[in-house]
Amino acid sequence: MASGRVGGTKSKISGVVGSEVYSVRRNEDGSYSQVVSAKAENIRYSNTTLQAAQRMVAGMVEGLMRALKPIGTISMQSGVNKSKSLNAFSAFNLMKVRDDMKANWYDSMNFLYPIKRPSSQDYIQTGGYWMISSGTLQYNLFSWFGYDDHYFTWMPVPVSTHYFFYGMKFEVNQDMATIRDFLNHHRITRRDMVCYVWWETDTIYVPGSDDPIESEGLYYIKAAVNPYLADSAPATSENLRNLFVIETNSECTVARCQWHTAIHNTPDGLQDFLAIGRVCENWENIMEVGWHTAFSISYPDGRKLVSPSSFVNVDEFDPRPYMKRPPSMAFGSWVGMPEVRPFPSPFR
Repeated sequence: MASGRVGGTKSKISGVVGSEVYSVRRNEDGSYSQVVSAKAENIRYSNTTLQAAQRMVAGMVEGLMRALKPIGTISMQSGVNKSKSLNAFSAFNLMKVRDDMKANWYDSMNFLYPIKRPSSQDYIQTGGYWMISSGTLQYNLFSWFGYDDHYFTWMPVPVSTHYFFYGMKFEVNQDMATIRDFLNHHRITRRDMVCYVWWETDTIYVPGSDDPIESEGLYYIKAAVNPYLADSAPATSENLRNLFVIETNSECTVARCQWHTAIHNTPDGLQDFLAIGRVCENWENIMEVGWHTAFSISYPDGRKLVSPSSFVNVDEFDPRPYMKRPPSMAFGSWVGMPEVRPFPSPFR
């Protein structure tokens, strides 16, 4: 509130009017002057601010859900149907990001926090430590999952050393004469499924153009047992390659290894295996998987069980170029003050 002065300052006021601060200054000659200055900015925290923080988190999860809905509908053991599984998938990840936002407001390296966009469809699909599956299955149906830069040593056809494999491997040994033997060894039932999920960034150089095509996003492979391949079928390379029916939103490689170099070791130690996953080039084009995971869905006693999984960093992958925006550097855009960086935490 502003108040007027009497005497020699009758027409002068002091106090606050809107965003302006009025004061009266005495000059050297004894007269008075009106001084007007801008009100100091005071960031007030309210439920509205906290709601904006929740909307920022929701924008991130929107990108996750848009890409991985086919995974979210099956990956939560607690979900009795697709809808409830998807709800649990969303709720778990909302909680995961919200907890990170509170704990690491100024320096999070776990997620990339988004600038506010006009539509929920505009939020990019980012990497980070997302929860992908949840359940009580204590083992996986595959022998190994991870990153293998020895891809060129075991692919059936020789390829460049600049190709890398990311995904799952199933051991194959001499005792596996039939498909039944392979399934029993890996504790796979006919209803079972394995899934590989990853975040990838690509820089594709187009001939004749100075500007590469850059993209990033979340991808998945769902591999279900082929119902038309009999248990009694021999475990040949062709039959093993056809053992799983693949559903994916990216490219998928399915290969039975055939050694053609003197190098007979890979990061997993397997000598003979079936591989299902993503092969990336890192020479003419730069394709890199940053976060990934794999999980299993099994019915060993007729009841659905899911193995728990969350994204992990790939070996030799540096997340810092992609995790450069903690909450404090994005939140101003969500409350109409994008120039305030870093924005003070509303949770303190």
